[in-house]
Parts: sequence; C-alpha cells; structure tokens
Amino acid sequence: MEVNKSNRIWIALLVVVAIIGAGLMTVSAFNKQKADQADADTTKSSRSIRLYDKDGAPIELVEGDGRPMIIYVFTISKNSAHYKEDLLALEEAYNEYGDEIDIIAINSIRYEVAAVEAVQDNIDELNLSFKVLYDTDKLTKDRYGLKQRPSTVLFNRDGEQVDIYTEALDHTKLLELMMEIK
Repeated sequence: MEVNKSNRIWIALLVVVAIIGAGLMTVSAFNKQKADQADADTTKSSRSIRLYDKDGAPIELVEGDGRPMIIYVFTISKNSAHYKEDLLALEEAYNEYGDEIDIIAINSIRYEVAAVEAVQDNIDELNLSFKVLYDTDKLTKDRYGLKQRPSTVLFNRDGEQVDIYTEALDHTKLLELMMEIK
C-alpha cells in the first residue's frame, strides 16, 4: 500500500498531536501530584503546633497521626505543685494505654531558663514517662480554644478535636475520656 504525500502529512500531524497529548498528561499528573502534596503539607501544618522540649529544642506536635491523643495543658511555676495529681493520673493512664493513645502534657510558660528548670524539677520528681513540652509562645490557648488551665484536650485518630475537659483528672475520668476518642 502506497502512502501519498497528503497521508504522510496527516500521519505526521497525528504523531505530533499524540506526543503533545502525552506530554500534557504527564505535566498534568505532575501538577496534580504537587497540588496533592501541597494540600497534605497545608493539612499537616494546620494540625501542627511548634512547642519546645526542656532544653529549648523545637518540637512539631501534630494531631491526627492515626492515634487518638490526650493533651493536658497546664501552668506551673517554680513554687506551685497544683497539677501533680493530674500528671500522676496521666502517668498511670500512659503506663496502661500508652501503646494505644498518645498522652502529652504541655506547660504553658514563658521560656526563662529558671522557670523551665523549676518546672522540670517538679516533672523529674514525678518520674513521668510521657512527653512534657513547653508552650513558651502561648499558642495552645488560642489553638485549642482554652479558657482556663488546666485543660485536657481530646483528639480522635483523625486529629479532630473532640472535647475539652477542665476538671481534675483521676483514673476513672481518664478512662471515660479515652473511650470518647478510641
């Protein structure tokens, strides 16, 4: 079968269109992948908050890593020990359920070495196994809609804030709160 000049031009045009179409599909897929990654990054950053460990190193706390989370927000200073009972109840819950639920305490204070050291002395005295972080920028109050401290903020495994509890904690109450988010 002989292909005339006109047919060759049409075949060449079809090949060019096919190449351009494949290129556009590749660019489109790449752009969608970048957009999906940007959405994931935005979602992660909207669910994260920068806190600090006892040495002042930044820690990015992200709610919704696939595990329910209890965040206990409190304020103690050098001369106060108001929250020891709550922290001990959290320690007991962490020892029992720490493999199922993340438990984190956040002390909301100004970052002054003397203040952090005093708080850390209280924390060390309790020999806590779970993370205790510092909110030196006072971000948790606005982030979680807290009106008072201490407050216990509950998150389900998708990172959705489920509840805020503002009373004293004991083992029974912690079990009730954990059932809300499991």
